[in-house]
Amino acid sequence: MTQSDTLIQLREAYGLTQRELANRLGMTEEEVSQWERGAAAPSAVHCRRLAELYSVPEEVLLGSEETPGSREAAWAAVLDGKPDKQLRQRTRVLRSGKLLIGILVATFLLVAIVSIYRALLAGV
Repeated sequence: MTQSDTLIQLREAYGLTQRELANRLGMTEEEVSQWERGAAAPSAVHCRRLAELYSVPEEVLLGSEETPGSREAAWAAVLDGKPDKQLRQRTRVLRSGKLLIGILVATFLLVAIVSIYRALLAGV
């Protein structure tokens, strides 16, 4: 299995889009796309961050067999559909937070529009 195949499978196993992964890593969606096409490889820093994000040993991302059994154990967890529960919970919290912020912004805008409209009517 190629490194790009591994990156795709891990991202999909965690239910992330290329854009969501790029945002978490502070990079562009195009850079993630290049990794997954095999046009570029993640740096050592990005491999470390990906390993932390996916809760797998770096060897899984590097294609190395330095730690016997670590690759198989990590893939067994991913393929069993049991990725890190903490990551799923963080994803839910982030999505909930984004929704809450969106609702707050929409409410603020609605109140501002109504206030401006009332002020305009009072001045007429």
